[in-house]
Amino acid sequence: MNNIVSSSEHKKCSSESDDIFQEAILEEDFAKVKILLKYGGDCIRLDEKNKSGLSALQQSCLKGNLNLVMLLLDAGANMEVKDANGWTALHFAVAADKCCVARFLINSCADFTVMTAAGQLPIDLAKSDGMVLLLANLMEKAGYEQTAKLYREKFGLEQSLNSDDDSLETDAELDEVNSSSNSDEPIYHKIFQKQRHEYFIKKEKL
Repeated sequence: MNNIVSSSEHKKCSSESDDIFQEAILEEDFAKVKILLKYGGDCIRLDEKNKSGLSALQQSCLKGNLNLVMLLLDAGANMEVKDANGWTALHFAVAADKCCVARFLINSCADFTVMTAAGQLPIDLAKSDGMVLLLANLMEKAGYEQTAKLYREKFGLEQSLNSDDDSLETDAELDEVNSSSNSDEPIYHKIFQKQRHEYFIKKEKL
């Protein structure tokens, strides 16, 4: 008996399995998704986009389904896959104001510095104070103190990981970043880019 599966048969298997998988994701059917991941093998393409252009992980983040997010990441889903607009899973979680999902992605090492095609950081899509603080405090902890402070000020928030430290930025540094570009890019984006460059230079020297 010939057990060799042809390329065309494999493609058909993948296509049919993808349809069933994406349907289960849209229905947020945890049990069905778990079974498909366990027994679907190569026929399940985790990062395949649905008809709306979203991966299974992005769709689950948008819905705020933490259980599915955990299951998909455990199965090997790529957090940094982007949609047509350059949004990652973290962008969707933040835009949907799903703090628990965003926190889990961040704890799983999601890149909070990646920008969309429109030049938006995940924090630019935040709709609540809690989400802003979650991301701003993370940015501060990672070394982007000035950017974090500016975002908190933008949203009228005061909480900081270093609340007693009044030296997070200086007028000279702000003037330097302001004068370095004539674009309409927000000041906090300019400072972020400057700090990100300095941060990775420090990491390379370690």
